Amino acid sequence: MLGLHCAVRDPGYALLIDLNPCAAYCAHTNTASTGLGWLIDVAQCDSISCLRCPLPRGAVIIYNTPYLPVEDEGLEALAWSGGIDEASRAARFASRCIVEGCVVLVYSSLSGNEEEVLRPLSEAGFTVKRRGIHMFFEDIVVATACRSRV
Repeated sequence: MLGLHCAVRDPGYALLIDLNPCAAYCAHTNTASTGLGWLIDVAQCDSISCLRCPLPRGAVIIYNTPYLPVEDEGLEALAWSGGIDEASRAARFASRCIVEGCVVLVYSSLSGNEEEVLRPLSEAGFTVKRRGIHMFFEDIVVATACRSRV
């Protein structure tokens, strides 16, 4: 839903990625039903490992990471297992592969030590902004990191 929302707000090509085949199918069905199928592709992939490196100039990656720092198994667990490790893998990928562009990472304060996410981006020359909103028993964090051509 996050990718679909962004595509509606700022129409342009989008690639939505999810590891969970049910979530990928749902995203595909939603894009088709909204008439945005011509703007959006959906891929079932582990994290953002299926993206090319380097990414095209001006690329924006929005990644809603699996929230919990657990290693549960099974299809349903794909939505929450991984925690800060998933976000830090995405941050390291962005550090290597985004020459000019942005990565937006959404994660939970329950995920673990967020310095593992923010530090690699800062050290790679990204300008990092962190925002959070408290919801029930956790903070939902949005870290936006952008880098201009170096």
